[in-house]
Amino acid sequence: MAVGGKVSGDPYTSHTALPLPSDDADVLPSWLVPTQVRALTVGGVGHRVDRLRTSCRSIPPTAINSPNNPDIEAPTGTSSSVTHRAHEVGSSMWAAFPDAARPDPPDGTPPGNSVDFQASIEAAAFAGDITSSTGDALLSTVDPSAPAATPVVIPAGGHATVTVTLAPTGSKGSVERGSLYVDTLNPFGSAGTTGLVDEVAAIPFEFTIG
Repeated sequence: MAVGGKVSGDPYTSHTALPLPSDDADVLPSWLVPTQVRALTVGGVGHRVDRLRTSCRSIPPTAINSPNNPDIEAPTGTSSSVTHRAHEVGSSMWAAFPDAARPDPPDGTPPGNSVDFQASIEAAAFAGDITSSTGDALLSTVDPSAPAATPVVIPAGGHATVTVTLAPTGSKGSVERGSLYVDTLNPFGSAGTTGLVDEVAAIPFEFTIG
């Protein structure tokens, strides 16, 4: 899911004019990266840009998920791409910081300079045959048509019940194994159903399809 200058009909591509008007998160080409990600690749192609210089880091830069959210630099060229690999890439907003790496003319950067960015991940797949009463706040990162999540608010010392439904599609007698991940959500936006996620528990399961 791209944020800032999204291309119409394409939720994963961000079109950004250069130079950037600000470092505001609403302007930067950025993507919400889910949990269980092993690699994040961000690539850009410049238009009317001789040499594109790009760095990428999670925003806002915090100690959360460190050291899995470093500032990573891409080689300079007309196109630019960088990949960050980790045991688990920090689940966060990751933003690209493009720059036309060439001397500007005396009257400033000429109009029409821009860059198209895309991001891709290598990650554990979302299980389509497992649903919960709260939904998944991060499913929209890979499926723009995903239904909105309905997270529960648990006060300190409180508790809540989350119903999980398994509807396996495998053959009878086959064994299904995996983990159910329990996440906390730090929401942003008016809807409050999407935001930064912290993975707090992994519950293993195993069953035979009857």
